Amino acid sequence: DTSHWSLVGRVQDYQVLDRTLPEEERPYSILPYVAAIGKWRNVGYGFDAGLRTEAVNFERDEGTTGQRVDVEPALDWRAERSGAHFGAGASWRATAYSLSDAPDGVDESPVRTVPALNVETGFVLERQSGSHGQRVQTLEPRLLYLYVPYRDQDDLPLFDTHALSFSWPSLFRTNRFSGGDRHADADQVTLALTSRIL
Repeated sequence: DTSHWSLVGRVQDYQVLDRTLPEEERPYSILPYVAAIGKWRNVGYGFDAGLRTEAVNFERDEGTTGQRVDVEPALDWRAERSGAHFGAGASWRATAYSLSDAPDGVDESPVRTVPALNVETGFVLERQSGSHGQRVQTLEPRLLYLYVPYRDQDDLPLFDTHALSFSWPSLFRTNRFSGGDRHADADQVTLALTSRIL
C-alpha cells in the first residue's frame, strides 16, 4: 500500500522576438502556477485513487486574462493474471474561471464539469523464435473503450491549451488536449497490436 504526493509551483514569462506578432496572439505570462498531484494505491476492493489539482493565473497586456482552477479526482481498478490484464477507470473533471476583460456577452465565471469512463483489456502471447529458439517473440493486443460526454466549451478561453500530436501513447490518453481549457468528447474504441522480439 503506497501513496505519494507531489507539489509543483512555477512562474513563467516569455520574451517575444517577433515584434510584429499582435498582442492578442502573444503567450500568456503564468504568475503563478501551483499544482498538487496525489496517488493512493489499494484504497479498497482493488481500487487506486488519484487527484490532480491546479490553480493558475494568466496575465497579458491585451485580451482576456484571469485565473483557472482545475480539479480531477479519479478511481482506477486493474487485475492481472497469466499475461492478461483488465482495467477500468472513472474520473470527474471540474474547471472554474474568474476572467477579466472578456468579450461582451461572455460569462466571466464559467464552470465546466465532465466525467470520463474507460475500460481496457489486453494480453501477452509469447513464442520461441530464431533458428535455435534463442529469442522470444511476443504478440500483445490491447483494447480500450473511452466515453466522455460532449460539453460546449466555445465560451471558455484558450490560455495554454493545444491539441496533442498523434503518437503511440496518445492512443490511450483520455484527453487529446494539453492544458485545462479543453476536454475532448469521445465515444470510441482503440485497438492496438504490438509485437516484440526479445
